Amino acid sequence: QSLDTVFAGKLIPVTSLSDRALLLSARNEEAHLLVEAGGLRKLLRYSFARKSFTTVMETADPIAAIDVVPGGCLLVSSDSVFKLFETEDGLEEGALLRLCSVEGAALRSVAADPESEAVYFSDSDLTYAWAGGKVVILLPMGGDLAYRDGMLMVSHPKLGQLVAIHS
Repeated sequence: QSLDTVFAGKLIPVTSLSDRALLLSARNEEAHLLVEAGGLRKLLRYSFARKSFTTVMETADPIAAIDVVPGGCLLVSSDSVFKLFETEDGLEEGALLRLCSVEGAALRSVAADPESEAVYFSDSDLTYAWAGGKVVILLPMGGDLAYRDGMLMVSHPKLGQLVAIHS
């Protein structure tokens, strides 16, 4: 496997991966990859400027989704959303914080608005928003989330639907 980028419509190899990549999230000059190695999941940060990987954390816990945000990375595991706080040189003290959870939910996706710091997450049936310490149901449809240019996009592949919500 490899980490590639697209430039002028062409796929350009960036670096090879020695472990099986499960998830990827990229923003600006860095990418986070969740890889599986020896029964553990490793969260790696790749710096495009330095052209190098840093291991951010290792866990045996299942991680369903990641999203790079300013100052760190959001992680979804089971029914909870966590923020991993990072500095350029590594993790901050008290680095992992549970932002919120939805009891009994099997969360599958996460996306954030980097300007408002609102966090959106979903299971198969509902899309939620977390802001100001509160969780609200945003949409009676779950699926895969992406946030770009002031818009949250929710894709539900089984239903063949794509919903865009302007923030």
